[in-house]
Amino acid sequence: MQFLPVANDLDAEALEMALEIPLQFQNAPEVIKISLLTPEHVVAPALKVGRPKDRDRIIHFLSENAVNREALREVLTRHNRLEKWWSAFLREVGLSDF
Repeated sequence: MQFLPVANDLDAEALEMALEIPLQFQNAPEVIKISLLTPEHVVAPALKVGRPKDRDRIIHFLSENAVNREALREVLTRHNRLEKWWSAFLREVGLSDF
């Protein structure tokens, strides 16, 4: 579990588009709702931060086909970060564009 502050428009969009998941624990009378960011909204900020563990997370998401690449492209384009973040990441890890 990770708590993330809303620091910019990308973060706000991520929370707005988060998936609401109901959880009910055994023998608990109430359902707890949690919000999960879409994979695209996990990858986009990770591209920005660019730490080794962020790069590893992105590569793992991509290798498991957990990211809708067109949706990621749309998110990055909407926030004017496609060239700056995505292209830089691809060059850094030696991958070709999607």
